[in-house]
Parts: sequence; C-alpha cells; structure tokens
Amino acid sequence: MKISKIHKAYLIFEGIWFSTIGILTVLMPIKMRANLGIIVEPGNISLINDTRATFMLFLTIGILTFLGAFKKELTYTSTLVVTMLALSFAVGRLSSMLIDGMPASGLVQGVFVEIVMGICGAILFFKFRGNSTNAK
Repeated sequence: MKISKIHKAYLIFEGIWFSTIGILTVLMPIKMRANLGIIVEPGNISLINDTRATFMLFLTIGILTFLGAFKKELTYTSTLVVTMLALSFAVGRLSSMLIDGMPASGLVQGVFVEIVMGICGAILFFKFRGNSTNAK
C-alpha cells in the first residue's frame, strides 16, 4: 500500500516538529519552558530532570514519525503514536484548564495546534488503515 503525499507530508512535518521541540528542550530545558511562560528555577534539578526525560520521548517519537514517512512498515505505527501523543496532550491540557484554570498563553495556543494536528492524524490514520485493509 502506497502512502499518500498528504500523509507523507504530515509525518515529515510532525516528525521534524516533535524532534525539534524534543532536542531543543533536552538541551535547553529552562529556556524552552520559559518561552511558554513556565518558570523552571535553575536549582530545581528534579523538575529539569523530568523535563529532559519527557522531551527525550518527544525526540524519540519525532524520529519514529519521520521514519514512518519513508518506511512503509513504520507508517501505521508512527501515525498512530504521533496522533495519540497530540490528542493526549490536547485532552490533558483541556482537562487542566477546566480543573485548574487557564495556564500561560503559550500553552493555550499549543492546545489548538495539538487538536488540529491530532484530528488530521486521526483522519489520515483511519484512511490509511482502511486502504491497507482493502489492499489485502
């Protein structure tokens, strides 16, 4: 089953997006979090550690997603994983907004991007899954 150009472009974009955010946050956690209005004190080693670990996951998923654009055997998995990541962040942020109140503006803007990219990924995933099933 051949991947569509739109699906391939989505995986390339998401792969580069998550890899870039991942590597930059692993290398500069305090600065990257500050860009979103999140204050991480330089002495808070536990929070810095947790931030680096979380964003190493972003980097790993970004690489998987990028590879899914070029390796047919990874397309299904990479689309599913990156879609679930975007939608889970969106649901988590929206839940927190309802429970805790409004966060910094960068996080509010981020939820809209996560929703759009998650919905796009879900549409592509189900279309790809349907085409793969029909091809068998």
